[in-house]
Formats: sequence, structure tokens, C-alpha cells
Amino acid sequence: MATKIVMAQLSPTMEEGKLLEWKVAEGDTIEASDLLAEIETDKANMDIEALGGGVVLKILVQAGATVPVGALIGIIGEDGGCRRPHRQPRPPLPSPCRRPPRLPRRCRRSRLPG
Repeated sequence: MATKIVMAQLSPTMEEGKLLEWKVAEGDTIEASDLLAEIETDKANMDIEALGGGVVLKILVQAGATVPVGALIGIIGEDGGCRRPHRQPRPPLPSPCRRPPRLPRRCRRSRLPG
């Protein structure tokens, strides 16, 4: 199961934060409470810690970007846990009664006996 890394509200007045530096890279194995990133808030620079262990599957926001509180910035999961097995699409079912394609109105009028 994947765990979201979000921009946490690190101070009561914080509305956005600047991601200064990632302390991990995609593919790194981490444990709970490992440092993930350094964030610049309106008051100070602070670190975001991992809430659980796993593998850093995806970093969604690059260092230097400013993002709002609550924004998704990365994903942690089990090694290969984010990948779903590829399923082949089902072939379309045959229609029991196929209608011929409709002709444009002007073509239908020209076929009427008259």
C-alpha cells in the first residue's frame, strides 16, 4: 500500500512551503522517522520525517519549488507495490444485430421514390 508524502503545516501560520532539498532519492529504502526533505516555512527551515517505512516510489515536486500545505510531493510504498499487473483489454463483444450505418439526410431523401 502506498503512503503519500504531503507538504505538512509546520507552523500555525504556514500556508505554503518551499522544498529546499530532498534527503532521499527515488528507489531509496527508508524507515519510520527518517528525514525525507528540508522545507522552508514562513518562520524557519524544518525537516519532514517519514511516518512509515518502505521505498520512495516517486518524487513529485523538485527541490526549489514552492507548494501549498497539503499538496502531494511524493509517494512511499513497497518495492514494486505501485505497479499493477498489465491486463490485456477484452475484445469487443459481437453485436447480435448489426444495423447498417445511417445515411446523411440528403442521401436518404434522394432514395425515396417520387
